[in-house]
Amino acid sequence: MGKYDIGAELTNECKLTIYDLAQEIADEIEKEILDTIDGNNSNNENDEKIEYELPDPDRIVQTLKDSKGSGLVNKLKTHLHFDVENIASSSVEEKFQMLKLLKELYWIEKYSPPEFVNKAKSSAHKKIKITDILAKPKMSNVFTYYSEEYSVYGSDFNELIADLRAEVDDADKRKKIIDNIEMYWQTLSAIQYDYVLSDMAIDDPYMVLNELKRINTSLDVLLEQISSEGVNHDIPSEGIMKTFYNILLTNERLCYEADRIRLADFNDVDIDPSKEYIDLFMRYQDIPLPISSISSLKDYLKSDYKLKEIDDISSYSLIYKI
Repeated sequence: MGKYDIGAELTNECKLTIYDLAQEIADEIEKEILDTIDGNNSNNENDEKIEYELPDPDRIVQTLKDSKGSGLVNKLKTHLHFDVENIASSSVEEKFQMLKLLKELYWIEKYSPPEFVNKAKSSAHKKIKITDILAKPKMSNVFTYYSEEYSVYGSDFNELIADLRAEVDDADKRKKIIDNIEMYWQTLSAIQYDYVLSDMAIDDPYMVLNELKRINTSLDVLLEQISSEGVNHDIPSEGIMKTFYNILLTNERLCYEADRIRLADFNDVDIDPSKEYIDLFMRYQDIPLPISSISSLKDYLKSDYKLKEIDDISSYSLIYKI
């Protein structure tokens, strides 16, 4: 185990500098290269020479932190408002935790053994810009209950959360808190949609109108209380690892919320829809569409076989940008 690996303990061997971390990373990459060379030499029947580029600790330092703002330390602060250096200045232990986190993120963002083998570029592992991903939450970043098939970074995201759990002694408690908050908001959303998707407004329009006005007033008061003007966006610290673990848990939920907002912005239903649209809506509103069937709709639209009901919905989806 390396000095700055997840799960490692602070020892006198740790110089607690970014250069010391860069040197450890360089040594580990070099060992990987030498092992690859030995393997190629034993398997290369034609004595074909393969060129390798040895790691440079100074370049790794630039990847971790640089003057141009593109290093991991810089992007954690600018993208996520997570000032790891400021937190690390509070104690020796927090500086150690910062270097462990930076090493974990470095492997995710930069390291790929084939990149050091000129003739193996085509098989290089895709590089993950984890700070950029966290800065732009969307459902394709994580595994969702809708589908794992379309997740681009779900396995990387889950692996990072799993690794950090080893550094957070109350990880389960924190996850439960976030899950409960999510459940609360989902319940509120379901109640809101009841007024829209059920016949409640038809059965008792006066009661529903008053309830919607009450909800709107409450939301106005809430928006005033959470105004972002003059707010310091830096994330409150509970230490390096616990704070970043919080960021990951909340970011996973934000992936859902961000796409819900994008979908709501994309929806542009006419405030005064046509009678034909209303008739179609009334005809299909009580027909359930299982989540498992959603992915098959794309295949259907590409096929020659056409079903009138789906064609109706598809046509009006385009007209009303649903």
